Amino acid sequence: MPKRIEQYRLLHEPLRQRLGTPDEFGDDGWPKYDQLFAYLRQQLDWAGSEREYRLLRLHGTGPASMVEGLLAYLLMINSDRLADLCAECETNGSPTTLLEDMLERHTSIADYEHVSTDYRESDGWARLPSMFAAAGLADESRMLVRDSERLRELSAWILRDVGAAVSREDSNGSRRRRQRRLTAEEYRRIGEERMGRSTDEYFEQMRTWWQVSEWAVAEAVLGESAIGASAIVPLCEQAYIGIRDGELSDLEITRDHLRRRSRHLLIESLTTTWERLPKTRVGWVTGRQLACIVYQAARLTWSGDETFPPGMPIHILVIGGTQEAACRLKRHGYANVGSLRDFGVPLFELVLPDPTGASWLPRTPRQAYSAVFAACYSHFRHES
Repeated sequence: MPKRIEQYRLLHEPLRQRLGTPDEFGDDGWPKYDQLFAYLRQQLDWAGSEREYRLLRLHGTGPASMVEGLLAYLLMINSDRLADLCAECETNGSPTTLLEDMLERHTSIADYEHVSTDYRESDGWARLPSMFAAAGLADESRMLVRDSERLRELSAWILRDVGAAVSREDSNGSRRRRQRRLTAEEYRRIGEERMGRSTDEYFEQMRTWWQVSEWAVAEAVLGESAIGASAIVPLCEQAYIGIRDGELSDLEITRDHLRRRSRHLLIESLTTTWERLPKTRVGWVTGRQLACIVYQAARLTWSGDETFPPGMPIHILVIGGTQEAACRLKRHGYANVGSLRDFGVPLFELVLPDPTGASWLPRTPRQAYSAVFAACYSHFRHES
């Protein structure tokens, strides 16, 4: 019987990519399977499987023992090269050849306990920043939408995902126990009906947001695969208040309502399906999706070339389109503030303290998100 895997680790994307880059001799940084696993069996009394190693190389996640053993093995055979690869991934900090430092800087615990969206334990939120605040989880060049054609694909994906989410609920908002699996086209039509716009109309909307702010639409990436997308609209304060108070619909947002960066955000939509890859019992896909959307929001709210008043909080509105989404938002500390004009679906709001004064040991969702934003801001400053 195979040994139960108690814990998983996520290898941060910059290091995963650099390990896969060939050197001047054409060799990448990944050790051969048989050599690595001979070391794991001898030193850790644990071998793992070739499939798990393949997924680690492709997606950056694997059993914690494998990830720890991989870095230990690379340090043993060529510590200088591994130290150089890790140094290329960092914007600050001194190079290190200590395994503990490398694990802290370039990996994250990624089992379901750490990425669950239901933090019932008293110290649950205190663990969130250590999982998501490492800006190295984000690969900006791949999160940003490259062109209009890709944007069109993402708008259709979002509508299909909305349709799939709606079809899972009955007329009372309860999750159906059994349901017939529909085609992608059927899901898209259900999504269009719920969103009150065609795929072409939604694409044109998203393109306007994207043209004003490149971070308004972003992809969640896990290794070599896109696993989701999110649309977050940076609004002027007047438009934000109008939507929150039921005086303005998201269909009525114009270019004049938009800002390149803003402390008033509308999370318009996001995908949660992961259809192209095999299922997994751990939560690292959810973790990467959440990490990417938080990173995207941090990019949109970071001052950069804008000037925000000192201590200005971050205001976030989210459209709770399904009962499942509404329950999840409540667990994350969002408050129901009304409903979206013309659609009747609930609106939820979260007001975050100014991230510049965030505590690193949060006890509430608001403090946790602010701590993550603060870590991202620190990364942006070092990159600029």
